[in-house]
Amino acid sequence: MQNQNNVLPLIQQNDKDMTTEMKATELRKKMITDFGFDHVGFVSSSTDFGDSFYLTTNTGLKIRISDHDATNSVRVEKEIMFKNSDTLERMIYTIEQIAFPERFGFRLCVAGEKPTHIKNGKPMVISRIS
Repeated sequence: MQNQNNVLPLIQQNDKDMTTEMKATELRKKMITDFGFDHVGFVSSSTDFGDSFYLTTNTGLKIRISDHDATNSVRVEKEIMFKNSDTLERMIYTIEQIAFPERFGFRLCVAGEKPTHIKNGKPMVISRIS
């Protein structure tokens, strides 16, 4: 991401107070400006269960940000799903990993870090390649 260091600290300060719609709108902006997607569609849905926002890209990514769980098994399998309680930073990082896997690799855990994978018997995490 081009502007990650400048933008994320400002987002994190207000992240807990952001509504689902605010997070979806901010994420859409980041996907266009920092990830370079040509088009990111934005659709909202309000039901008795709560509010959901869907972002779709010209490359086929479909992202759901919602204040409630999904029960449709096809939707769960085919969409990238976030809850409103997820931080915007986590959403951005996850989408970048999926859209640009070449930007990431495994590295050994440092003290206090929780491993996400075990590779050759060693605790590893996925991290951005500089």
